[in-house]
Amino acid sequence: MANNEQWRRRMEQEEEEEARRMEEEMQHFQDLFDLHGRNEVIQDGEEGEEDNDEEVFQEVRFNFVPVRRGQLVPAPAPAEPVAPRRYPFGSGFPIVMRCQFDQHPHEEIASHNGLEWNIKWTTQEKYPGVLVGRATLSFIGLGDKAYEISATCSSKENSVNSDPDDTVVIDKDHWQIVFPNTIKGPAERRSYGQLVASPRFVTVTIHNIRLVENGVNHKQRWPKGCDWIVYDDVFSIRMDAEYLKFVSICYDRFIADLKASQLSVEEAKAFYDFACLLFHNAFYGQEKYQKVLMQGFKFGFVNYKYQDFPDSPLDFHSRTMLPYYQLLSVETPVEQVSRDGTVNGSCHHFQLKLNPNICHKRSQVEQMPKFRGGHKGQLTFYLEDTANGVLLLVAVNMHLGCPKLAKMKIALFENQHAVDHHETYRVVNSNHRTICIVVCLLTEQQIRMMVEGRMAMNVQLHLMPTDPQATHINNVKTLEDGSIAHVMPGLVNGWIRCGDGKMIGVCKEHVAQFSGWMAMVFLNQTFIDCGRNIADVAAPSEVVLDALQIIYHRCHAVHFDRVDMVLELAGFWASPSIRSYFDIAVWRTPLMLIEDKVRLACKYNLEITKHVLRHHEYHGIEVPAPLMAELMSDA
Repeated sequence: MANNEQWRRRMEQEEEEEARRMEEEMQHFQDLFDLHGRNEVIQDGEEGEEDNDEEVFQEVRFNFVPVRRGQLVPAPAPAEPVAPRRYPFGSGFPIVMRCQFDQHPHEEIASHNGLEWNIKWTTQEKYPGVLVGRATLSFIGLGDKAYEISATCSSKENSVNSDPDDTVVIDKDHWQIVFPNTIKGPAERRSYGQLVASPRFVTVTIHNIRLVENGVNHKQRWPKGCDWIVYDDVFSIRMDAEYLKFVSICYDRFIADLKASQLSVEEAKAFYDFACLLFHNAFYGQEKYQKVLMQGFKFGFVNYKYQDFPDSPLDFHSRTMLPYYQLLSVETPVEQVSRDGTVNGSCHHFQLKLNPNICHKRSQVEQMPKFRGGHKGQLTFYLEDTANGVLLLVAVNMHLGCPKLAKMKIALFENQHAVDHHETYRVVNSNHRTICIVVCLLTEQQIRMMVEGRMAMNVQLHLMPTDPQATHINNVKTLEDGSIAHVMPGLVNGWIRCGDGKMIGVCKEHVAQFSGWMAMVFLNQTFIDCGRNIADVAAPSEVVLDALQIIYHRCHAVHFDRVDMVLELAGFWASPSIRSYFDIAVWRTPLMLIEDKVRLACKYNLEITKHVLRHHEYHGIEVPAPLMAELMSDA
């Protein structure tokens, strides 16, 4: 009973306090009315008329919200009703695609009036414990036509009515639309290393598709766009300028020159292509991709941190073009001898979803669970067209906590039966973060089976301790005569005989893709001394191996003492890929004096390095006048 009495008294006290507080607030409103509302009423009406006092008081009372401190703040105005969109009858719009947001990639196919596209939802861990969503539309069969796509991407239920349209022009080169940061959500990390987010949905809605004249790049509104960037009659686009600032070294200087038309029309078009590549993965899977990316490097856009995350959506071929994989080293080369040790690894089975006839299906990116010790890996299966057919390759990008000896084993399956297998070793560290294996040259039957989903690959990746001083390991093979030869990873159907007599086994078709001279020696049947299985090279095997490591793994730190020799070999081999590798490595390395950079750029015609040094205002560097004169005289 005592407790009930105490509770009753407490409730009465609270009611009295609440009534007193309400009375004080009403008095406060009355004072406000006396100061502001009453005068306005008398002026607007006839003098002495006070019948509307209570009405005006109510208006004042309901248009302000009391705060405990006694301060009055305006109440938020009610949201204006949004008029529903009107779509022409029979137009087929809107086209709505909806997906649950989680760590697994999801795909969907849609079409409209003969135009087909694939939409893929992916996630990326940009911040610890936070997943960021991304939606990518890949259009198929554009031919010579160009379209303006009006679409929205939202995690809200009423996205069809309330969100402003994004408009993007697509054509055969700019055939993707990317909606970045579609949704952000905290995720729980499970014991097996995967992140699991609470179920949420993302909706992509296409409101209109309009055929436009090719080359019309005006009034585009890209997703997340905040600033209009315009250059004369070339383009006008509302894009995410904050992200451009993040990627650029001297963004303000560059954009001021662009807006002032200090850049030529050709340079403005090059920037437009680069912006399409940066925001929408334009030229993805095409040879022009690297050239366009190089144009961005010239303008000072060199920070691609988010594109190089362990769960990046970029495939191996495109990702290794970023300026984090081209390196020079001062470490003395030391070979790893031991191939045994405590193993930390994984084994996974992947169905191949590749199709050589569809651009966005020429590569397949798969995530690997985190290894013990914080090591992360990402796999890419991809196709490469050659003079003798289509090559199938598999590659891995590694993010490592410390150097390791990696052992990679793969097995190719047809109708659940293993038909081919390969094994390779590589010392992986901050200078060597990739492994690439040439699996096989596909037959027509294998291509049909792969398109039908009847081919798969098993990938085993094991990490072992490495010798503290080791920088590399050589894969070898015992030949029929008992001799030992170096071999590059995967298929071996050709040989390079070096100046020191050593033999190196390679895939002829793969090497020929990156060397005009090798293409003549291995594949050309016109001349008597061509079309052979052995190519003779005067350079020593160490230099040849450096060049081959760049061709295969696309991430290899060349020692300073061998830079000139490898560049000379690249010129003899007619290999633009190797020269481009050094072009980025030379101007990016902090270990080389600017005098040496100028010397190499002029001697080997390193186009990017020369352009960066001549236009150093976009890169925040200084070039002494004598060196600048040398660069200008070499133009």
